Amino acid sequence: MAEDAAVNEHSRRRVIARMAAWAAAYALLLNVIPASALLAAQSPVQLDLTRKRGCR
Repeated sequence: MAEDAAVNEHSRRRVIARMAAWAAAYALLLNVIPASALLAAQSPVQLDLTRKRGCR
């Protein structure tokens, strides 16, 4: 019985950690995309550099 409780606690912590990691990655994605879009809109040189990198 105690072993089952320990296993359940471990798997629950692993699920919570995975959910937290996904939430952090999603938040970073939401923050990075608008920032890069704003930078690209403000500086045409930056946009040109990204185009050149994509062609390589």
